[in-house]
Amino acid sequence: MQMIVDARGETVDYRFPEANAAFGGHTGLVDPIGKTALELVPDLDASWFELYGGRRGHGAPGALREPRPGDGPLVRGVREPRR
Repeated sequence: MQMIVDARGETVDYRFPEANAAFGGHTGLVDPIGKTALELVPDLDASWFELYGGRRGHGAPGALREPRPGDGPLVRGVREPRR
């Protein structure tokens, strides 16, 4: 994912530059390549930006454990530190 940040450096969206064949089956998102999360899910809960972008400088893993209203197929996520 490519993080999209505002002037303060806060993650406000993210783009999918690539996705494998299983991605659509796991997420329910169709044709995500080159699109942003908000283009694919306009009412996406802001906690997803914190999960994927908020810890990027810390290398800490993160997880969403409970579904949130309006998230559709994106009810769980895990971020692993880059190696």
